[in-house]
Amino acid sequence: MNKLLISLFVLCSFACQNKTIYTLSGKIQSGKVNSLFFQGCDTTFTITPDSNGCFSMTLPVQKVPFFTLSGVVEEENKWQFSSPIYLIASSNVNITMNFVNKKLDIQAEDKDNQALQEFRKFSQEQNRQLWTATPAPDSIAIFLSYFSKKAQKISSEFSPNKKVNEYIEKWSNMECLDAVLNLKFIYSNASDRQIPTDLELPSIPLTCDIAYWKLFYNCPAHIVSYLNQQSKEPEEQLRLLKEQFKIPDLRIEVNNRIIDNYMRNYSYSDKNYSRLQKLTTELPDREKILEQYGAKRYSIVNAPIPEVSFEDLQGNKRQLTEFKGKYIYIDLWASWCGPCVGEVPFLQKLEKKLKNKNVVFVSISLDSHRSAWVQKIKQLDMHGNQWRIIDDTFAEMLNVKGIPHFLIYGKDGRLLEYKTLRPSNPAIVKKLESLH
Repeated sequence: MNKLLISLFVLCSFACQNKTIYTLSGKIQSGKVNSLFFQGCDTTFTITPDSNGCFSMTLPVQKVPFFTLSGVVEEENKWQFSSPIYLIASSNVNITMNFVNKKLDIQAEDKDNQALQEFRKFSQEQNRQLWTATPAPDSIAIFLSYFSKKAQKISSEFSPNKKVNEYIEKWSNMECLDAVLNLKFIYSNASDRQIPTDLELPSIPLTCDIAYWKLFYNCPAHIVSYLNQQSKEPEEQLRLLKEQFKIPDLRIEVNNRIIDNYMRNYSYSDKNYSRLQKLTTELPDREKILEQYGAKRYSIVNAPIPEVSFEDLQGNKRQLTEFKGKYIYIDLWASWCGPCVGEVPFLQKLEKKLKNKNVVFVSISLDSHRSAWVQKIKQLDMHGNQWRIIDDTFAEMLNVKGIPHFLIYGKDGRLLEYKTLRPSNPAIVKKLESLH
């Protein structure tokens, strides 16, 4: 009797243990893939198939049973693939993968993953049609309707479980939103084509406010766009975000994007800084955000020269404060920037032509690699004050969004012009000659 009880206890323990893990096994039957990347909402790791293309993995049961399996097919022209996978606790999900003519075919034994693969193949074909045979504006509604129709057909044919059924429904809605986003890009080059304003699109809150939002790449972008349509004011956007979206980590991601947009679009001022203080009240990295934005005060006229060090060609540390008492014409450039390199000959001519001894020229490179910077200087025969940033601090403090960027500091060491004329502009000579 005791032996029987012990045996039953062991069997029950084993059964309970199995229910706490997921198992995925499979084989790459055709095509060469060195590594498979397995990503869930809170899990990311690499699977390495053996010499026969076989692989197997187990992991603890997650809150969200959906994952993305991706990789790179090693052919003459490499190509990437990605596919959703649904795992079932205490069951082994087994798949067979074939890569032929830049297409992925996954054969699954269970109905749930068969349903997911059917919709994946359909959506990939629809996306190919979108770019190769772009629908006209009056055909967009019909094109978008195919996604929901296909989802309903799959539900009827495969009878997947409730979770998978819901996933495919959300996926079809996301495909509609992505398709419209892509069509806007395609139509942007055609003045005679516009997206109809009366399209009945899926609800973004209902589509995107889901636990597996990370598996849908454009989810946060769609939410930001939606909130921006509701209001241009970040305060109202954050209020709507809190009111209409309940997934915590999704809200944090979108919240950060709203703050990033604010920091890019609102130039520094005491008023805007105070506003940002209120906007970031609930963010864990609030102090870092405020410090980063506060540094941009150096980009407003009359701001002092940042006390940042640079290095010259000899490796010496240099600072712009060395030239106090002179006007400083600064060229922010990089060796890899074509337009920057194009301005160099004009800058050299300007330095020789200018008679005003109260003006000094400093070229500051944003190159991260010293060797590339030195090589380009030699190639262009650049002379004078050639400096390079030691880190990204200077560009961030000046809120530089693109190069080449030219600015002028006054004799008192304060910013005179944040974005002044380029050397190639003939009017720059008169401007610099007038500085006394």
